[in-house]
Amino acid sequence: MPIKAILSDIGEVVAPFDNSRTFSAFAAIARVSVNRAMHEFVVRGLPKLKQYERGDISTEEYQKTMCSRLNLSKPEMPTAEEFHRAYSDVFTVRHDVLGEWKRLRASGLVMVAVSNICEMRHRWLHEEHRLFDVFDHLVMSYLEGHRKPSAELMTRALDRAGVQAEEALFVDDLAENLLPAAALGIVTHHFTGPEGLFKKLAELGL
Repeated sequence: MPIKAILSDIGEVVAPFDNSRTFSAFAAIARVSVNRAMHEFVVRGLPKLKQYERGDISTEEYQKTMCSRLNLSKPEMPTAEEFHRAYSDVFTVRHDVLGEWKRLRASGLVMVAVSNICEMRHRWLHEEHRLFDVFDHLVMSYLEGHRKPSAELMTRALDRAGVQAEEALFVDDLAENLLPAAALGIVTHHFTGPEGLFKKLAELGL
């Protein structure tokens, strides 16, 4: 059955990110070590991050929580936009992959972004890179109330694309995220780099 839709992860597949830039930025703001900032955001802060990525809490609440954990006094407190930049300016863009997605969309395939992403980083990628202009539909964790790995997100992606499972290719850099899609019958590809992806596309006649 020919592929009619691409379901694409964002982070790493299209937009590699370096969270050390966030840790360094907040270490400078809070005048703490980079390791301390990393601990607050990743180790201690992971449950709160997952809530934020599911849309269970607002951007304002997430920012307030993290500023509190870094013990920022009022004079040190970043504005909402300063926090947004420090937290979100971590991406580069794989223009070779993005170019393939543009080519496939122009050929008639439906493009769906499926991402565990928060509101801040979604906004940053849209405003700074216009990254989502290539996609017909967005299935974002913070808008859907689910994080990958999730069969529900995959089902919603298929519904938005208007295709059967066997007519969709899902690309993600985390193997665990592919499992629910494969169980539904979606064709999957574990992304480890552009070369492997382009080989997979060729094998599928794309």
